[in-house]
Amino acid sequence: MKKFTSLLIAMLMVFTNIGGVSAKNAAPKTLVKAALKKTGNASKIQYTDTKDFNGLGASDTKKVSKMFFASDNKGVYTVAVFKCKSGKVNAIYNALKKYKRSLTKGNYYKSDYSKTQQRVLGAAVVGKKGNYAYYVAMATSAGKNNRGVAAIKHGI
Repeated sequence: MKKFTSLLIAMLMVFTNIGGVSAKNAAPKTLVKAALKKTGNASKIQYTDTKDFNGLGASDTKKVSKMFFASDNKGVYTVAVFKCKSGKVNAIYNALKKYKRSLTKGNYYKSDYSKTQQRVLGAAVVGKKGNYAYYVAMATSAGKNNRGVAAIKHGI
């Protein structure tokens, strides 16, 4: 009987994810840290915040329940994760795509950013999974940025 009870408790823990991080509880800060480890260039990060990401306007920010981002002082090297309110992930995803487009197509793109910074912005990866949207721009290649994306997706 003790073996059966122990087995039952173990099965409950596995199938209900007791003590683990579920998608409902994944903290954006934890996901950003995981992405930074995988992409490298974490030494470039000088700023973190939970409220004011340049890529989202005030109306978009209302669609987010939690956010965390880390970036350098110019906003080039950036990892941002957004936990969106129910049904709002597509709106945030589209806002992030628009943000990437505006950074790489704006008038100041060639004058304000070095060639390396331009390549980092161009290789930025925007995506979504479940109720999460993310923006990763930490390397000059999309392949390296995708390592950060994989870390984010794994944590969701």
